Amino acid sequence: VMGLVCYLVIGLEWLLLSAIINPVCFLPYATGAGTFLAYSNKKMAELKKLRATFYDQINVYLEKILDEKVLQAINISLTAATAYGIFKGKGGDSSKKKKKDE
Repeated sequence: VMGLVCYLVIGLEWLLLSAIINPVCFLPYATGAGTFLAYSNKKMAELKKLRATFYDQINVYLEKILDEKVLQAINISLTAATAYGIFKGKGGDSSKKKKKDE
């Protein structure tokens, strides 16, 4: 891709040089080439800015989904731990062992 861009820029530079040598014949082409380069640069800058904005929006969305999934996993593990008596010593086998000791 970069080689193609360099090739086009060299061709446009030759058009500008020919406009200096023979302005009557080549000035319209040189003006068009300059306009094309300016427009292309402006559009590339806009696309880079748009890409950065899109990237930021995707990151925010993915972080939100990840946060939700992590919270769901924590809730599931806490529920399972509570059901099996691992969390805070309630329920499950740990309470049975305490009763046997008494």
